[in-house]
Amino acid sequence: MESNAITLGVPRTSVLIAAIRALISNSYIKGQLVETDGKLSRSLQSYYENIYQKEPYYRDVESSIATFDPYAYFFSCTDESRDIIGGMYDDRMRLNPQQSVTSETIKEWLVKMGLPEDIGNRDIKKYLTETCSPVKAWNIIIFPFIFNRIALRIKYIDDFITSKIGKYQQFVILGAGLDTRALRLPFDERSTVWEIDFPQTFEYKSRVLERSTKIIEQLSKAKNIHIPSNLMETEQWIKKLEESGFDRSKPTVWLLEGLLMYLSNEEIELLLSSVSSLSASGSAIMMQTVVEIKLAENDKRKMFTNPMRSELKSFTNRPSLYLEKCGFLVDITERSQDEILTIYNSKVALITADLTLSDSATFTFGFKS
Repeated sequence: MESNAITLGVPRTSVLIAAIRALISNSYIKGQLVETDGKLSRSLQSYYENIYQKEPYYRDVESSIATFDPYAYFFSCTDESRDIIGGMYDDRMRLNPQQSVTSETIKEWLVKMGLPEDIGNRDIKKYLTETCSPVKAWNIIIFPFIFNRIALRIKYIDDFITSKIGKYQQFVILGAGLDTRALRLPFDERSTVWEIDFPQTFEYKSRVLERSTKIIEQLSKAKNIHIPSNLMETEQWIKKLEESGFDRSKPTVWLLEGLLMYLSNEEIELLLSSVSSLSASGSAIMMQTVVEIKLAENDKRKMFTNPMRSELKSFTNRPSLYLEKCGFLVDITERSQDEILTIYNSKVALITADLTLSDSATFTFGFKS
């Protein structure tokens, strides 16, 4: 498989998210070490010995929103991961070639995150992509407000899916990317988790997981099925889904995380119509959408905007309309990031150093009558 299949376009975002999950997992272990006076449970021991002791990089995350993904680390350590780190640094420098948007330069921010103070500007990229480990590089290059936002999103969706285990047997993750919930969440043996994404994403994912699952035993007992397909080729993935055992008569849990913002409104309508046609009464859906926030030309936040955001195609202030159109009309709930913070009684700030978010996520779920 060519490396650029993962390092370009939407797939590279999956590697970024995996790196954030890896740092959150180390934060989780750090918290467990404190809470248990260094006596970790058996389920965490393998990760602690094989990963945490070697690379204990983490970010401060409250225990209420910390999650554990032992497989994310392995996606963060590939050659593709190093390429993406270098690309992200180049993107930021192209966006701010003079580093004069504010009194805080990009280098000053990276030093705050762990970059050596005495490093020359021309040596930063080499340090990030060659000298230090990829996990340390990700720890340096990911700005805190992005990290906190993703941490909250992962926790909320994990809890949503976990609450459905035992009540549902069919789970479908659309645009799954490098999601590892099919391995790390406590699915029982009656469950099947289907993941749908591009073939090249699954080639990379399967290669990395083949190695990591030999080191970290999976918690899930579910059957995990990969459906390689372009989601816009609805007849193709629906056919593959049903051929692999999906039953339209059974209620299903659908997850659309980090997906809809990469689709146009027309593509979203097509996709959700397909989901609706496959969903029996009682099916549940969870989706994440993005609210657009306009930034003035001289806004300080422009310096820290994720370069990958330019690939987004859609934003919405009323995500519930998506569900209403496709028939998931029962108990529709929309929650912003601030509302989710309240749910977890979390004090973690989504605003860092006077920077507010350049965009804001909304999580919406509903049921089909």
